[in-house]
Amino acid sequence: MQVVGRELIDEFIKQHQDSERPLNRWLSHAQGSDWDNFTKLKETFGSADYYKGATIFDIGGNKFRLIARINYTTHRIVIDYVMTHQEYDQNRWKKKYEST
Repeated sequence: MQVVGRELIDEFIKQHQDSERPLNRWLSHAQGSDWDNFTKLKETFGSADYYKGATIFDIGGNKFRLIARINYTTHRIVIDYVMTHQEYDQNRWKKKYEST
C-alpha cells in the first residue's frame, strides 16, 4: 500500500516520542500490505474499526490512534489524523466524516 501523509506521523512523533516505535511499526506493516478490503486489513490489524469512510487504528497498545481513508482499488492509504487516545475520545475528528 502507498501511504500518503507520512508528515503527520513525523510531526506527531516530535511531540510524542514514545509513539515513534509503534507508529513506525504500523507504517512498515501498512506499506508492506496489499489489502483489497477491510476484512483482509483486519487480519493484520484486528483492532481496526471503520467509521463513515475512515479506518481507525489503535497504535501502541491503545495509547494512540491513526485515522486514515483507504482506497483498496488503488492500494492507497491517506492519513487524516494521528492523535493520542485522549484526543480521539474528544470526537472532534468525526466532523471531517459527518458529510460523507
